[in-house]
Amino acid sequence: MPFSQSDFAGGETISGPAVVIDGDTLSIHSRRIRLQGIDAPELSQNCARNGNAYSCGHEAKRYLESLIAGRPVTCHSGEQDEYGRAVAKCFVGGGTDLNARMVERGQAIAYLYFSRDYAAEQSRAKEAGRGIWNGEFLEPYEYRQRRR
Repeated sequence: MPFSQSDFAGGETISGPAVVIDGDTLSIHSRRIRLQGIDAPELSQNCARNGNAYSCGHEAKRYLESLIAGRPVTCHSGEQDEYGRAVAKCFVGGGTDLNARMVERGQAIAYLYFSRDYAAEQSRAKEAGRGIWNGEFLEPYEYRQRRR
């Protein structure tokens, strides 16, 4: 999804080497960043594919790490969440939207409760049976609720 700097007017730009915390959270210069508009499986979450359980939370984390591949990340944040993390759209390389790519490859869902930004990417992933859409899973927010 193309963006312009005006999309983040009044916001904050955070750039640098990123450490992947999980499939939808990064750290840049010790600043926690939640990828806006997406929700990835929790690290402790398992999904099923062909009747076999697998760690979809760890798979999402590894996929995000592979997208970044040690390159600097630039995140544009317009707000913070209740945990003090910057909520941001993040990019790597020649403008690859990490948020969109995670949803498009089925490693996260579009968090439609908060944003419709990645609804089209989710439809494509679901239709193609990519990632978590190639099996059974609980939506991450449902998984978190059940664990409480």
